[in-house]
Amino acid sequence: MALVIRWEGSCLILINCYLPPSNKKADIDENWERLEEYVQEIGVAHPEAMLLLAGDLNARMGPDDPSLEAKFSLTPRDQEEGMGIQLLTRAGKDKCANYAGSRLARLMLKTDLYVLNGSTVDDYPGGFTYISGVAASTLDYMLVCRSLLPGIKSFKILPFLDGDHLPLSLCIETISQEVPLDTGLLTEVSRLEQQRGRVRWSETLNSRIKEILPEVDSQKYPAAPVNQCSLEDPLVFYANLVKRLVPFLTKEHAQRSTIYPKSRPWFDKDCQVAKKLLSQAFILHANQGNSADTYLNLLEKKRSYKNTINLKKKEHVRESWQTLIQAAKAKNPALFWMIVSDHQGKGVSPLEAQVVPDMW
Repeated sequence: MALVIRWEGSCLILINCYLPPSNKKADIDENWERLEEYVQEIGVAHPEAMLLLAGDLNARMGPDDPSLEAKFSLTPRDQEEGMGIQLLTRAGKDKCANYAGSRLARLMLKTDLYVLNGSTVDDYPGGFTYISGVAASTLDYMLVCRSLLPGIKSFKILPFLDGDHLPLSLCIETISQEVPLDTGLLTEVSRLEQQRGRVRWSETLNSRIKEILPEVDSQKYPAAPVNQCSLEDPLVFYANLVKRLVPFLTKEHAQRSTIYPKSRPWFDKDCQVAKKLLSQAFILHANQGNSADTYLNLLEKKRSYKNTINLKKKEHVRESWQTLIQAAKAKNPALFWMIVSDHQGKGVSPLEAQVVPDMW
């Protein structure tokens, strides 16, 4: 997917990409060749545009460029001067390199793009972007063209773990004209940053958002030339749009359900808190060079998480037996067999036929 952003006579094309993992070189080559063609076609169609490519590429480039080049017999890229930004010699915490990583290096050479992971002051050496279980790797990347390099202010990997991938943050200085922003709006944005989270999509949510969007004159400001409206107008426009979407796209007004999955009814809020603390400890340990202090903290959080789970499981079993005993004493066959059915993992099934007392 590509998004075209125009301002003050400039043009930025943001390419969002996902390449699936594969163990077959033929599949990897096919996916990367399609991406190379796509990027080159955009460059030919929009020669004046600056390109930014970002996404989950499932590529691992190893600790540095020389080791990647030596492993896959790649041609070293010459260090160029005068690019407008001092890119550091790339270094990463992920010590593993795969074939997709070599294709990423070839893509950079063919399309004249530069990877920011592990090449900027704010992300040196390049941090992990994928956290799962006890493993961590760098799979998500952000690449920019040469003309965009002078405008880069910062590139960071944010420590927000809503799923198993960490978000990438890029700050670009592009607007030369100063725009006064409402301090209240800045405070609102800062507060929403702290509430960043993944929202579960549903048909109901989709319908509710569609009810809002037709009321918004979305063509007024994005399509209007800059010389026909001040820079303050689109900022106010989008600020109001964001405020209307906040209840639907953030967790601010989300109604949390206290009903947990049937497969894990014991996994309550205490378990969720313990799991979140464990994830934070693992990210801290991975991004601080695997120090002894962070490792001890990780072990403590892991032990606490396991103890919490075991305790909740035992409490759930004890409560289930008490409920089963009460159903038996009350001679309530419907409740009794409902509990037994849940424990057998078959789910709750309606009682269509029962054995009458005379038959017994």
